[in-house]
Amino acid sequence: MHDPDVDRTTTGTGKVSEMTLAQLKQLHLIYGLSPTHERVPTYHEVLAAARDRVMLNIDLKEGSLQEVVNIARSEGMLGHCLFKGTWSKISQEELVWLNKQSDVMFMPIIHSLQEAEQAVDTGHFCAFEVLIKSEDSPLYDQTAHMSLKQRGIRIWINSLWEGRYSAGLGDYTAIEDPDSVFPQLVELGAGIIQTDLPDLTAKTLKEHGYSVP
Repeated sequence: MHDPDVDRTTTGTGKVSEMTLAQLKQLHLIYGLSPTHERVPTYHEVLAAARDRVMLNIDLKEGSLQEVVNIARSEGMLGHCLFKGTWSKISQEELVWLNKQSDVMFMPIIHSLQEAEQAVDTGHFCAFEVLIKSEDSPLYDQTAHMSLKQRGIRIWINSLWEGRYSAGLGDYTAIEDPDSVFPQLVELGAGIIQTDLPDLTAKTLKEHGYSVP
């Protein structure tokens, strides 16, 4: 569950921590504002559904990173999972453990250039998710992102919603004017774009001459 409660994403109400698994499994997921036939899945069920189909973005909110990774490893899904967590919440113990896991793809969520430098100096990561809340943010900087890319780090930018984490270059704007969003994110340094509009993203970038898998 993405949120501490089930109010936003399901037909239910209440805190996840105060509900049993049986209660959670009775709830239906919501798409937009409409209920769906889908019910709340467990982590094991998500891994099984994604097997040989898609890569998973595992955004750890609570609990043990080691446990979540080890379950994916036992399910033979480790190579299909990109784990991520807020840099400031990653403990020293977790960093030491991560540096010994050469088969784990982990991406810290970065809020500042200072955090980016700390993450570069502390461990080896395949990518950084940078949160760019406005054009005034120091992370709204192509040069800074190029410096990270030269050190082998891919930049992940989240364009969901109205662009709250991509300086306004978001999906809502892209629906009306995709040329004003996706090419600009790539120029800013994005090697990975998190979007609800993958087909439109790929089409737009191809039209602008970018290579898209």
